Amino acid sequence: MSEYPMALPLTHIFEKMNGIARMPAKLQLLLLQGIEHIELPKNQVLLKPGQICDHYYYIEDGILSCHPQDGDKAYCSWLMFPGDIATAVESFNNQVPSKETIRTVTPCKLHLLAWKHVQNFTDKHRAFAKIRQVLSDSYALLAWEIGVQRQHHPEEFYQYLKKLYAEHFHLIPRDLLAAYMGISPAKLYEIIKNSKR
Repeated sequence: MSEYPMALPLTHIFEKMNGIARMPAKLQLLLLQGIEHIELPKNQVLLKPGQICDHYYYIEDGILSCHPQDGDKAYCSWLMFPGDIATAVESFNNQVPSKETIRTVTPCKLHLLAWKHVQNFTDKHRAFAKIRQVLSDSYALLAWEIGVQRQHHPEEFYQYLKKLYAEHFHLIPRDLLAAYMGISPAKLYEIIKNSKR
């Protein structure tokens, strides 16, 4: 058996990455060696405005949320679930202070890959560079699609999110879901009540 066996919780992440571009065994070993594993309670802040985001967050279990700062107003711009890879994109890619907060919505099991490793793997391994680009593009496309859906009536957006997030949808706290949808908690309550009729 290898000194660094592939941890079972990471299997789905490696399968997702290998499905984009097959990573050599050496690269997979380097990834496993570079990943830090942490468990956090809910409402734990991972990143504050002004800090530089220095990690990719591979989500094994739990939900993360992002809250850009607009003056004194904080709202939710994205939610990430098990199997997702989250980060503060601008801060991480350019190593500049973040303008957003990333926090745990639920207790989370995360696998962190530092910026220095990401840059090294991107520079030295074509497969990793392709994986990074494809995943970045897919998350950017999803963010654009969600932005388009936000322009629809709240009732339609609610049904879209319910379908998009499927089995994870019921785990999103209602106040957070309202902030994500850009509506009041009272309006969300009305939508939920009407959807059950």
